[in-house]
Amino acid sequence: MVHLHNAWLPPAVAERAAAEEPVVFHNVVSILQQTWDPDSPETAYKTLKWVSLLNNLIKGKSELVGDDLQAMARIALEVILRSPKNNMFIQVRWGSLLSSLLKKHHKKLDLIIEWRPFYELLLSLHFKRQHTYEGWALKKVHLETITSLVHHCRQFFPSSAAEEVWSEFRPAIQDLSHNSSQEAVGFLSLFLPTKSSKQRESIAFFTSGWLWECLTLWGGIQNCHFWDFQWSSLLGRFIKHQTLICQFEMEPFLPTLFMRYLNMFEVLIYIS
Repeated sequence: MVHLHNAWLPPAVAERAAAEEPVVFHNVVSILQQTWDPDSPETAYKTLKWVSLLNNLIKGKSELVGDDLQAMARIALEVILRSPKNNMFIQVRWGSLLSSLLKKHHKKLDLIIEWRPFYELLLSLHFKRQHTYEGWALKKVHLETITSLVHHCRQFFPSSAAEEVWSEFRPAIQDLSHNSSQEAVGFLSLFLPTKSSKQRESIAFFTSGWLWECLTLWGGIQNCHFWDFQWSSLLGRFIKHQTLICQFEMEPFLPTLFMRYLNMFEVLIYIS
C-alpha cells in the first residue's frame, strides 16, 4: 500500500522517495547478505523481519538495480530451500516475496534455477507422512505458495530441464489404471518448462512426435476432470509459448485438440 500512497505526495517529496527506494533496497540486501549464512540455516529466522519492507520495495514503482535484484533472488532461493527443518512459515514468507520479484523483474534477472529441489520439497512435505503437524491452513498456503513459485521459476530452469522432467514422470504414466499416473501428470504439468529466458535452447525437445504422444496420453482416460485439466494446462502453455518459433505445423493437431476440449467441457451433441 505504501507505494500507492506516493501518488498523493507533493511532487518534490515523491521524487525524493523514488530516488531513495533503490538505495534502501540496496542497503537491505547488503544487510541480508551479512545476516544469512547458508551453512547455518538457523539464521533464516533473522531474515524474516525484512520481508515486509522488501515486499513493499519490490512492488513499488521505483527502478531497482539489477545486481541487487539478482542478489535478492539468490538469497531468497537459498532461504527457501535451506530453511531449518523445512520450516513452512519461513518458506511461505520468502516464497511469496520471490514470486513477486520474479513476476515483476524477470527481465532483469540472469538465473539458473534447478527444478528438482522444489520437487523434493513438495514430495517431502505434502506427499509423505509427517511426524509433526503444522496445521491445515499453513500447509494449504504453503502448497499454494510453492506451486505459484514454481510457475514463476520455470522460465529459469536449465535448458536440459524439459527432457529431465519428462524422463522423470513419463514412466509413471505408462499404466493409466494406477493412481501414480494421476500424480505424475500433475507434477509433469507443474514442472515441465515450455518457456525459458533463452527460448531457443529448449526447442529441440518439443517435436511433433512429443505432441502426438501427449494427445494420445490425454485421450487415455475419459471423463476425469483432474486429468483433463493437467493436460490442457500443459499443452495450452506449450502452444502459447512455442507457436511463434515452433519448427512444425500445428494445423494437423487442431481436430484432435478440438475433440479433447469438446470432451473436457462435456458439450452435448444431438442428432436432429
